[in-house]
Amino acid sequence: MTSKNKSYINYGRVAAGIKWGVIALTKEFLGSYRSKKAEIRELQNILLNDFGGDSMIGNDTILDYRKGYPVPQTVVGVDWDKVERTERRYEKRIEILKKECEDVEQFIDEIPDSLTRRIFRMYFIENMTQKEISKIIHIERSAISRRIDKFFTLGQEAVGAYKKKSQYPHPRDLRRW
Repeated sequence: MTSKNKSYINYGRVAAGIKWGVIALTKEFLGSYRSKKAEIRELQNILLNDFGGDSMIGNDTILDYRKGYPVPQTVVGVDWDKVERTERRYEKRIEILKKECEDVEQFIDEIPDSLTRRIFRMYFIENMTQKEISKIIHIERSAISRRIDKFFTLGQEAVGAYKKKSQYPHPRDLRRW
């Protein structure tokens, strides 16, 4: 896959991220995890509490024939078709975001190296800084940065996380992409 936002694999090396299933897991994609979780909460809150408001009120014009000739009149009310369309759109977006978050969590959980997995979990899921992580696991901040960069640039270490057989490719199959 050769687009600006998605990575591609060339000769066992990974350009900007890792192609995993149908998505390219880049640093940006992993970094957007917290934002996606917040968006899920916002959309669920809108659906449960303050759905629509004044934006769901619509109007329509009818012709009143009580006087023997048509007189246009405006009818104002809730546009239920618009409410249902918006609810379906929000629910679909929530499902997409949940799937992307699950993919990120599963990807991080399948990293074979324990230290790298802990760093990725703290950095991308818990949104900790590299300095905070370095204090917890007792290595230098620059070593954390190098480990993250190394994971995304070295193909063999990066593809070690692929163990799923049905949906995700085996590491030896990645060279064919």
